[in-house]
Amino acid sequence: MAGIYGLARSRFLLFDGLGILLWIGTFELLGYLFSDQLEDVVAYASRFGGLLTVLFVGGLAAYVWLEVRAATQIPPLAARSAHHPGAVEGGVGLRHGPLDR
Repeated sequence: MAGIYGLARSRFLLFDGLGILLWIGTFELLGYLFSDQLEDVVAYASRFGGLLTVLFVGGLAAYVWLEVRAATQIPPLAARSAHHPGAVEGGVGLRHGPLDR
C-alpha cells in the first residue's frame, strides 16, 4: 500500500518501526501484568484442550464446507437471466412457475 500511494521509503520505515515498537511494548506489558496467572491459563488449557480442539476443527470444517458450497452454487439471477428462455433485459419478467404466468 505504501508504494501505491508513493510514500517515501524513509517515512515508511519510520512508521513501520514505530508500529513494531508499539506492538512489542503492548504484548510485553500484557505478559508482565499477567505473568502470575500463566500457570492458571496452562491448567485451564490442559483441562479443556480436547474440547477446544474439537471446536476448532469443527469450525474449520464448517468454514471449508461453506466455502466449497458457495463456490459451486448456481450463479446469481442477473448472471444467468440472459440464458433463460423467459428472460427480459436486466432479469425482469422471468417466469418462475405456473402461478406466475
